[in-house]
Amino acid sequence: MTQAYQTANIDQRTSVLRISSRFYYNLARPRSFRLSDEWDNNYLLLAYEKAKEAYDADPNDLKNVNQLVRIVIKVSKNPLQENDREWTKRLRDSQKSLKTAWKANQSGLTQLDQRLSPLDVLGVSTFEAIAREWRDLSAHEKKRKRLCMQPNWKPTRFLLCVRPSLCFKIPSSESLMALTFILISHERRPYKPPFSAKAPRIKKQKRSRN
Repeated sequence: MTQAYQTANIDQRTSVLRISSRFYYNLARPRSFRLSDEWDNNYLLLAYEKAKEAYDADPNDLKNVNQLVRIVIKVSKNPLQENDREWTKRLRDSQKSLKTAWKANQSGLTQLDQRLSPLDVLGVSTFEAIAREWRDLSAHEKKRKRLCMQPNWKPTRFLLCVRPSLCFKIPSSESLMALTFILISHERRPYKPPFSAKAPRIKKQKRSRN
């Protein structure tokens, strides 16, 4: 990888760094092949360093930002960084960078394969950042934020506040769990459906004896 970087011209170096990041990211995968297991932290940090170098060299390239956020999500969830507030900040900062880069490049992304990955990563990073930030709050801060919520707050309103302009699928069960955690934590009173769960009783008409 070092030789490839040294022989590449200036225009190619960010691509080499991004590919190097992917290479170390794949080496960090668990040997059990179960992605929910612990990843190799050393390889993950190497992947992060290469992605950060590529981003610093060209922060306007959506691919560079996308790769950086993808790595930050995984590094921040590994046990050694799971409770580190510095990685919560890095996750939020990188999520904001991806959001900015997406808005700047959105008009030129017309193909599905160009849009799917950044939207997927943006969705995951948004949910993960919210879950970590909420977890890092003290009990007093959580109580104060609950009091700021509107009494008739609903989950759909929360979803519109998080990402009103994007349409993306929830990409993993982990993100769904993070979202569910936030919904439960913020809800002030049980949600009442707008319709009755019981079917209405139909009165039987009496037959006339005529």
